[in-house]
Amino acid sequence: MTYDWASLRDRPAVVEERFPLEVLTPLMMHGARRSQAESRPPSFKGVFRSWWRWRSRRLAGW
Repeated sequence: MTYDWASLRDRPAVVEERFPLEVLTPLMMHGARRSQAESRPPSFKGVFRSWWRWRSRRLAGW
């Protein structure tokens, strides 16, 4: 398999997207700097754990 490296080099490494959102409940999203909002995606382990708990309850008939 061959790649067109020139086209890869011209694309940006990070793509910024903006979405209009409305917050319905109080929201605290800050890290070390309280003046700047920070959002972190959930870890794969946490997502898999919650999925596994949901799935095992469904299989058990809860």
